[in-house]
Amino acid sequence: MQTQKATILCSTTPRPGPSGYMPQLDGLRAVAVLAVMIHHWFPAHMLYFDAGNYAVLLFFTLSGFLITGILVRARCETERSEGAKRRQVFKAFYARRALRIFPVYYAAVVILLAFDVGSARSVSLPLVTYTHNLWVGWNHWTPPYGHFWTLAVEEQFYLFWPLVVLLLPRRLAVWIAFTAVAATPFLRGLAGMNGAAVASVLTTSNLAPLAGGSALALLGRDSALGKRLTNLAAGLGALVYVPLTLTLVFLTVESPGPNGRFFNETIYGFRQLSVSAIAVWLVAAAGRGAPGITGRVLQWPPLVYCGTISYGLYIYHSFAPPVWSHAALFLGLPEIVSTNDWVRWPFLLLLTFFTSAMSWHCFERPINKYKHRYPYVPDSVAAGTIVERPRAGSEIPVP
Repeated sequence: MQTQKATILCSTTPRPGPSGYMPQLDGLRAVAVLAVMIHHWFPAHMLYFDAGNYAVLLFFTLSGFLITGILVRARCETERSEGAKRRQVFKAFYARRALRIFPVYYAAVVILLAFDVGSARSVSLPLVTYTHNLWVGWNHWTPPYGHFWTLAVEEQFYLFWPLVVLLLPRRLAVWIAFTAVAATPFLRGLAGMNGAAVASVLTTSNLAPLAGGSALALLGRDSALGKRLTNLAAGLGALVYVPLTLTLVFLTVESPGPNGRFFNETIYGFRQLSVSAIAVWLVAAAGRGAPGITGRVLQWPPLVYCGTISYGLYIYHSFAPPVWSHAALFLGLPEIVSTNDWVRWPFLLLLTFFTSAMSWHCFERPINKYKHRYPYVPDSVAAGTIVERPRAGSEIPVP
């Protein structure tokens, strides 16, 4: 009787989270990773448009939406199936995520430590334990692996978020997500009292996009309420973005004490919130399938493929400049080929795409095939029950 009631609940409420494969989300992921690459490869030319940080907010939003959708569908599977246990869902979730995230990440870390790239051995513990964001916040940026702070933020978020989605009532989970979104500017302000770098990289300072994407999955991207809220949020975000930016330009406190830093970072937090709201709207639109030229661009096969290998692109792209510099020196090429941003970028692009494609086809995808060993509901339990399995490719990580 309990199973029948749970089945009705899952089938009559708006379908939460992503269902099946959504190629436009891969296209959106590609746009984000390309923006990060441009930001890191052309730093001197990106002073007036924060492409990299905006792209990270989009990554976090995609991550919250996709991962929460997987968790919600897994919860529905357990509620439909006699004898299924949520403990199995936790085990499957973390096992499948480890198979997707850890191999490439730790392979990169091993190489960094073996050759002590960028003095990596001095920060080995933060790198190994996914706490590099804390090191960056309280110490300094660490090229060429400083961007790993975003991966640490995601892993820290997913230590506790599955507990919310799998154990609490769905309505309460939605309210927790909304509360996290609303609190983010103030949490960033509090973190900012310890410095701007700390404010930027803490998990609590980046809850808005992660929880915003999660709320979209919990509400259902196709539900009437989900559509109304995403449209409203995007409209408000677009409306306040310019005033908030002008506030940052003209009203931020110079050489501030703790209170001034709280004010500055809270305003930054509200601008981050406005961008996150627009990111949620973009994810919702791509998840439903954007029409017209936007949809055709996001479904363009080369862009979709770029989204498929985006994890490798994100991991490897910052290593391309030093590798290319050494290669150009070894080949006796003119200095301008390795030092000028506009001359070297085609070589960086080719090197990064080749490495990422090889990584996907020869390393990541073969490991992904082992995910079937960790089903959310064992086949022996699900026998005779119609359930919707999360698609393996939907767990592609977004940094």
